[in-house]
Amino acid sequence: MHNMTDTLIEKPIPPTPVFGRPSQSADPSDVARPRPEDHGREKILILQSAEPAYVLKAMESLREQSLYQNPSYTVFCRNKQESIGSFQGNPLLDRMLVHSETRGSWAHLRNLRRERFDTAVLFLTGDPGYWKVKLFAFLLGAKRKLVFDETGECFYFGFRRWIRLIARRMRERPPMEAQSRCLNTAFALLFTLLKVIVLPFRFVWLLLIWIRLRQGAWKESGVEP
Repeated sequence: MHNMTDTLIEKPIPPTPVFGRPSQSADPSDVARPRPEDHGREKILILQSAEPAYVLKAMESLREQSLYQNPSYTVFCRNKQESIGSFQGNPLLDRMLVHSETRGSWAHLRNLRRERFDTAVLFLTGDPGYWKVKLFAFLLGAKRKLVFDETGECFYFGFRRWIRLIARRMRERPPMEAQSRCLNTAFALLFTLLKVIVLPFRFVWLLLIWIRLRQGAWKESGVEP
């Protein structure tokens, strides 16, 4: 197994073939550049925000349903043997970009934003993990966010549709005793109150992220703010 660094790469280091295409050297500086072969194609980014089994099932659904015309699929996955082994060689994919969960978040986000993806595919399966990658989906500037839930159902993200997903999960929970229901309701109200209190701080944090990204874009373009 080749050693993969904590950078965005398009293809593993030779001589390992990937996706049935000739291998190329992994030059991180090439990642953010527009690729001629993507011209006129819909650029779809699949964010691994769930276990590989969910992602593979969704990829099969995308292949069968043909949601997009002439799509170019890129998967952004964890730099782990399980993830890489699951996605490498999949005929649906044009590229595989890897990341380490604990390092290089800003660099990854900047590079992905430069790609200007048409659609970001994410997974809301109830798994509390992958929260950083899920957040990426809303900061990439993609025109659409396609969501797959734990049942394999997919929909374009919208507030009403998201509320319907939460409501369905609550209905499907097993029945509880009266005391447990009271405790659960109390915790839910407390959690909602905490969210309201924390909301202004989350907004400021997202605003700072947006300002930092804009400053980076201005610096690269040579335009003074």
